[in-house]
Amino acid sequence: MNRTRSFRRPSDFCFVIGLLLPTLSLRAQTESPRQLVERGKAEFKVAAYKASLATFNRLDDLSREPAFEAERPKLQPLIAFYRGANHAALREDDTAEREFGVYLHAFPDASIDPAAFPPLVIRCFERARQRPTTRAAGKHSSDEVSGRGMGAAYARFRPADRRPAHENADDWARGTIRYILTKDELDEWSSLADPVSRAEFITRFWQRRDPNPLTSENEFRDEYEKRIQFADAMFTTGEQRGSATDRGLVFILMGPASYATQIPLRSDDDPVQAARSRPVARIVPGPAGQTTVEYGERNPLTAEVLQGVREVWHSNRDRLPKTVHFTEVDFEFVTKKGYGEATLQRDNRVLSALDQARGEGRPAAATK
Repeated sequence: MNRTRSFRRPSDFCFVIGLLLPTLSLRAQTESPRQLVERGKAEFKVAAYKASLATFNRLDDLSREPAFEAERPKLQPLIAFYRGANHAALREDDTAEREFGVYLHAFPDASIDPAAFPPLVIRCFERARQRPTTRAAGKHSSDEVSGRGMGAAYARFRPADRRPAHENADDWARGTIRYILTKDELDEWSSLADPVSRAEFITRFWQRRDPNPLTSENEFRDEYEKRIQFADAMFTTGEQRGSATDRGLVFILMGPASYATQIPLRSDDDPVQAARSRPVARIVPGPAGQTTVEYGERNPLTAEVLQGVREVWHSNRDRLPKTVHFTEVDFEFVTKKGYGEATLQRDNRVLSALDQARGEGRPAAATK
């Protein structure tokens, strides 16, 4: 006997879907990021592009929850890639190229296998790669040290054969040396009044940090000052030297990150903008003294209007100083109008890592 039920009326179908929706919703809520990744990839492989896109959008939302904050910087490039691939397959080229651009910020040298993706995806990916970057002539850009190229850029960097000009004896303790100056050393420095005693103090300061006093070089000082010059070359913004910025602070203490990503800052990432986009209540008078409340929708400011960027530097264990006890650390910098330029998000983990990197006034060893 055939027990297959046919739906004779739309209401029959809607009734069954109504019964299934709570189960489907519960499954979506309980799936882990890894399960969503695998499901989204499987959907893409069978050309269910809209379903795959919805899955990666769900993964994006899930990665913003507090429980998955540590995983988000690693998930974001993957999410952007498959969003781009799905949009490309759906012939939404402009959106696809923007998503691929986010992915290429993280992995600028990446390529994709033509045998594994449709031609529409390949073409959009290559157009995204060929998009020109806006850069002032003669100026370095932080894009040059984003992605996995940060270590390579630093390895190629050749510092000038001079001490940093802004590190003179008068304001020495207020410069970048403060990143590794201990409290006892600062107290001693503050008690010195004449130039001779301060010059002697500076000499002793570097001698105490010389890893091999028997050689003519001070490898620690050379490395520290190379990082200062690199930060000044790469992270300078306006009149502020790169070594005095938040990115300069992190680079000088931690050295090159394992990799970096740049992610457009969406309006719903910003609690202020989210509050501004909530419906506005308006009291409307009615007959016989009665009133009603009407809600008018407001359009939130978009990410393009905000021009916000979240830049994340991810450092694995092999890139972290030995004094840092974490296996990995993410340093997040936010650029947003009215907020700042590449402002470090100082959560407890980041502050702890920076304090550990300072150690006893000794930053990370030279990165090979």
